[in-house]
Amino acid sequence: MQKIILTLKLSTLITLLIFVLPVSCKKGENIDPDDPGYVILLDKTSVTPGDLVTVTTAVTLDKPSWDIMIGDKKVLLSKVDDKTAVFVVPYIPAGEISLDFKILGIDEKPTLTITPYAPIANPDQVKDDYLTKLDEAIKDVSNAEDAYTLNVFKETFMQKYAALTTAEKQELAFSLEKIKFDLSALGDKAYLGKNGNNLSTQGVFDIPTAINSDQEYRAGVIAYVAMAIKSYSVLIVSANFCASPTGVTQVLGVAGLGASFYIFKKAVAYKRILLTYSGQNKKVLDLITLYVGSVNSTKTVEALAVQNSEIVFKTNQQRSFKVSSAYQGVSIADQTSSNEFFKNIVLVTNRATSAYNTVVNIVNSIKSWFSSDPKMIPVDNGIPTTSVEEVRNSPANLITIENISDPNIKLKTAAIGDVLKITAQSDVIKDKKAFTFDIVYNYPEIKVTNRKKISATYEPADGIGWYVGEYKLAVSSSTYSVSAHLGKTGPVYIFVYSYNGGSPGSFNAVIYMKSIMPDIPSVVSKIGFYDTIHQPNNVWRQNGGTGWDLVQNSTYMKLFRMGSCDLTPNEKITSIRQLEYDEWPGELLNITGVPQYGYYLDFNLPYQGKTTPTTLTATEQKAIDDIVAGRSTYVTL
Repeated sequence: MQKIILTLKLSTLITLLIFVLPVSCKKGENIDPDDPGYVILLDKTSVTPGDLVTVTTAVTLDKPSWDIMIGDKKVLLSKVDDKTAVFVVPYIPAGEISLDFKILGIDEKPTLTITPYAPIANPDQVKDDYLTKLDEAIKDVSNAEDAYTLNVFKETFMQKYAALTTAEKQELAFSLEKIKFDLSALGDKAYLGKNGNNLSTQGVFDIPTAINSDQEYRAGVIAYVAMAIKSYSVLIVSANFCASPTGVTQVLGVAGLGASFYIFKKAVAYKRILLTYSGQNKKVLDLITLYVGSVNSTKTVEALAVQNSEIVFKTNQQRSFKVSSAYQGVSIADQTSSNEFFKNIVLVTNRATSAYNTVVNIVNSIKSWFSSDPKMIPVDNGIPTTSVEEVRNSPANLITIENISDPNIKLKTAAIGDVLKITAQSDVIKDKKAFTFDIVYNYPEIKVTNRKKISATYEPADGIGWYVGEYKLAVSSSTYSVSAHLGKTGPVYIFVYSYNGGSPGSFNAVIYMKSIMPDIPSVVSKIGFYDTIHQPNNVWRQNGGTGWDLVQNSTYMKLFRMGSCDLTPNEKITSIRQLEYDEWPGELLNITGVPQYGYYLDFNLPYQGKTTPTTLTATEQKAIDDIVAGRSTYVTL
């Protein structure tokens, strides 16, 4: 049996009042209540005075409460629902006790072990600590009516406590110590604290103003259900304690009412926020293309998306998408849903509402016992009769890709907020290929899976073809610079004519750079690229390289070279000088002329396809063809 402790940190880091359920399980406790052979189950068998013990039975409980004997003490057993009741361990000596439940029609006598404990030296300090926590709860409630009710419980507690004997106060202190304003450990990744819009397991407890993702919604539901169950269980036993004839039990009852009333109201506030969010994915609608980078704002994504556009993947070129889905909110109809997660929201809400209204009736029947009328009124469950529906982006980290029709195509995904990034790759496919795949919304924690089949095209990016653009005199490269030339541009042609494979794959190419300076020749040269890394190679000179130079006594006199560049196959070639002054930057230099000058070059060459550009002259085309054919490696024009 797993321990469940509700933990809540207020802004002053105090704890919120709630009875603590069991810590550990012993042999015989892990009985499945659905097992027809089980009769009665205690949630724990090792206890100390003040512990709340939950009793689950195979019989139907047909009364609101019973008196049972634990040791020599008469104890109130309070019904929570048709199969569950609770009692508080009395102040009795340590040892083993056989519990008698014949009053419920059960012959089995489970053993309860009272473990050794020390007396509480200062019961009044325990009382004061409890009142401090209750004061914080009163400040935290959202309306004056709830604050009034809590103040009545506080005043009544103080009056009734003052009338207890010293021995009774000491007995009560054991239970007051077990009442904690504590709401952590509500289940796997449940969170109640909130820092901005990001919920945190360690944050200050605050009902969020909105739910912003499916994951926040799930965590909020876990928190709400735990709060609701905890509050209605303690509400019932506390109200029954208040109606009990003994002083200690009555005072404990009003203390429990203060705690559970507060938790119930926080649960109701949480439920209202949850009901504004349509949390159940009912259908994946489409994969929608984004044409602007990584965006995680839903509204921004929608503004930049193009729906139902043709989806084309090129080799290793990442594309961005959003996944639109139809969502549905919780409604009364979910009480018969086949999905247990959403069904449980309604069933727990109904039980909590019914329990609260039962408590209202009990309190109103004994309201003269309180210092003032607590003015508790019945509530409805607040669940809408019809569900709210909306279309929105699904969180990308809940999306997977399955059933790719061609096993030779590999799709890799990455998630950033609502943006799903997909990269395609194939070592086998060399021609354009149509294929299909499923985008799958999969949230196993809430048992929701939906899918949509998507049609797409894969185009291998072999890198072959023409990249045509310009170089720019971007930055001065020496003391010889003439600023008047900064920003000037010249044409560049690169023809990638073969792909050598490998990992990374290498490409053979020819570069033709047209000079814009009369004292520097245009150059045609053989070059090489890799497809996944920056490749400066070397400064290739007249015997083949990225340009042309004139050297005297190991000193560059004139220089015109491309330098280090980055190839994105079938997309672009760009210089990498913008990132860093690497060993081989693109450069245009003349220190022999008048005036002298030196510039670093930036290259930007978009992919133009496999057709030869019509802007090339016959002479220029022949120089390029000669290099491709191996008749030369370097030409100046």
